[in-house]
Amino acid sequence: AYDESFDGIFLLRYCLFLQYDGIMPHLWYMPMIIGMYLFIPFIANALQAVNDKYIMIVACVASVYCFLIPTLSNFTQLFAGFPIGSGMDVSFSGGAYGIMIVIGYLMRSTALEKSKLPIRILVFLGAMGLCVTQQLFLYAHYYSANTWYNSVTLLISAIALFQIGLTIFNERNCLPAVSILAQNAFAIYLVHYIYIIIFKKMLLNGGKHIMGVLFMYGFSLVLSVITVLLVRKSKRLSKILFFN
Repeated sequence: AYDESFDGIFLLRYCLFLQYDGIMPHLWYMPMIIGMYLFIPFIANALQAVNDKYIMIVACVASVYCFLIPTLSNFTQLFAGFPIGSGMDVSFSGGAYGIMIVIGYLMRSTALEKSKLPIRILVFLGAMGLCVTQQLFLYAHYYSANTWYNSVTLLISAIALFQIGLTIFNERNCLPAVSILAQNAFAIYLVHYIYIIIFKKMLLNGGKHIMGVLFMYGFSLVLSVITVLLVRKSKRLSKILFFN
């Protein structure tokens, strides 16, 4: 596919998100996040006008439909032979991704900041343990269902981990390494898949073995961080690519 001639019309369709060929699958994120950003200013104004308690109630109900039901559906499909799905259409809200934005807003408010650090750590370990156990259980029963962003256990893990981070870094000075990763996280995300492709081209097949997966993760992360930091050393490139 890489030896084909240049097609300007194809490039235009690709840039306008009118066509997607899956060569770089992690770029599915781009049209989604652009769509979210288009409406965030309106959502932010609306959230400011509503009490956090009411927002939490709506977010909890929406989370049942967007996160809990899809997670349970894997098991009904495995054991009963049929999936279950939500009868409520919440796509107008951005679905699971829109609900995550609202939950993120709540995490910065007083609504989700009452628990103590040890409790948050226990919740994170418990939820992440369930998330990993769920995935391994499905694999063990030859059921192909990769954990996605609509997993309720992954959602709870992310909420707890983010709250842990807020507690730690609000009480202490942020570590330089953490600041660097936070400032460059999105750029690292965009670059890392290039190194995954290189990893595969080198015939270093990670497969499903844990050590291979960890090696590929480390390989892509370290080289992505180095690449982004090198690009940032050029003020012109940094301004074009990162707007600073």
